[in-house]
Amino acid sequence: MIWGLLSGLGLGEQLFAAGLMLVVAWYLLRALSMAGTLGVAVSSGIMYAVVTAVVLAVALAAGWLDPQMGAIMNAVSKAEHVFRTFVVDVVESALEGAT
Repeated sequence: MIWGLLSGLGLGEQLFAAGLMLVVAWYLLRALSMAGTLGVAVSSGIMYAVVTAVVLAVALAAGWLDPQMGAIMNAVSKAEHVFRTFVVDVVESALEGAT
């Protein structure tokens, strides 16, 4: 939906991908502020992810990388399917063990 809107406005894939990486970085920073109680390891991991997301956003905005949004969306869809399948298996195992 958002991709169709931005495409309709004439904004390119690079700008969209760069903006997406900046949004990811922003939410990771917000998670970092909430993760203070979980320890230094989580905070360090989130900071590495933030730096990586910002570097990717800069590289995409500068045109150094050529994003293929179809392939990215396909990979995200597959990852979501694997994650959901894993969660369902874990919940089913937990429910079977509880009965």
